[in-house]
Amino acid sequence: MMIRVFKVEGTSMFPTLNQGDFVIASLWFRRLMPNQLVIVKHPIYGTLVKRIQSVQPNDGFTLCGDNPESVSSEKMGLVKRQQIIGKVIYSVQQTKQATGVR
Repeated sequence: MMIRVFKVEGTSMFPTLNQGDFVIASLWFRRLMPNQLVIVKHPIYGTLVKRIQSVQPNDGFTLCGDNPESVSSEKMGLVKRQQIIGKVIYSVQQTKQATGVR
C-alpha cells in the first residue's frame, strides 16, 4: 500500500493539527522540502508527525512541531531520510479511532 492513515496524538502540531485528527501520508516520495509535514520513526520519541524545518546537505533533516511546547529540533537531533516513513498529503479533522502518532 502506498498510503497510510495515522491518528494524531498530543498537541505538538497544534494549531495545524489537533489531537484526534487524522493525516494521510504517502509512503512513496522523492523530494522533501522545508515546511512539508512528514511522519518520522524516531528512536527515542517513537512515531511522530513533524514539519521539516531544514534540509541538510548530508541527506539529514531538522524537524519541528508547530506548537512551542513541542520537543525542540535540538532535542530530536538530525533526522536521517531513512527515518522518514511518509509525507503528509492530507489531513482530516478528528473523529474517533486509529493508530497514533504524536
